[in-house]
Amino acid sequence: MSQSISHRLVAHEIYRRIPHDGAMRLLDAVTDWDDTMIECAAGSHADPEHPLRWLGRLAGVHAIEYAAQAVALHASLVSGDAPLRRAYVAAFRRVDLLAERLDTLGAAPLAVRATLKAAQGGGAQYAFDVCCAAQTLTRGMMTVAIERGVP
Repeated sequence: MSQSISHRLVAHEIYRRIPHDGAMRLLDAVTDWDDTMIECAAGSHADPEHPLRWLGRLAGVHAIEYAAQAVALHASLVSGDAPLRRAYVAAFRRVDLLAERLDTLGAAPLAVRATLKAAQGGGAQYAFDVCCAAQTLTRGMMTVAIERGVP
């Protein structure tokens, strides 16, 4: 299915497509997507009740979870109405963690981007980055494994 126009989605539309629940619903909106990329916005990093906080702090490494949710959503969107299959992050490569903390960034939203680099039936590779107010917080490559024949 080829998508030639941009699409926007809000949170309730996002989480009908991926299995995250409750406070782990980190993405607020999809600002753009097509067959090869997705861009999302998120403000949950500023939430004092964020489920990944430890000792009141949200570490920069947790930006990777935002990217993983964007990748999962992209895989769902490009599959159209096909039944969802379980997918897992299999590996990260060349990850640069450029921010020590996310909770100190203030209320400016995170911009979460993922670009599909390669795909086969059993998985996909994405480049990702997470930014806030033009500052790159993390970037890298993610390999996702998709179970065959398992909805």
